Amino acid sequence: MNVQKAKKLLSDLKKLQSITDKIVTDFEDLLESDELKKAKRGIGKVSIPTEDELRKEWKRIQEEKHNRKDIKNVLDELFQDKTKVYMTAFIKANSLPIPSKESKDRILQQLQSLLHVGATITGR
Repeated sequence: MNVQKAKKLLSDLKKLQSITDKIVTDFEDLLESDELKKAKRGIGKVSIPTEDELRKEWKRIQEEKHNRKDIKNVLDELFQDKTKVYMTAFIKANSLPIPSKESKDRILQQLQSLLHVGATITGR
């Protein structure tokens, strides 16, 4: 395979990845919208902790990172059963620079990056 074809293939794969990421985000938004509708009707109530509880959770995660825990596993365990509505509330309560429209996996990646950057800045 020559270099031109490889570059074209890589470009096409990146476009395809972008499209699939958009589809995943759209489906998550659709599910979130359905969850909110159910919550408004009192069906399958979505329970969101208070902002204070969400801030305490963020502090606990930061401490886990400080204690040299594998932060990817900590985040995966914490958010594996959480809804997009919960994650959006978590982002807003902690004023995190993460777009809430991102997919759940992308939000977890960005949380992990924030924790690594924070640890680097504070020297932990």
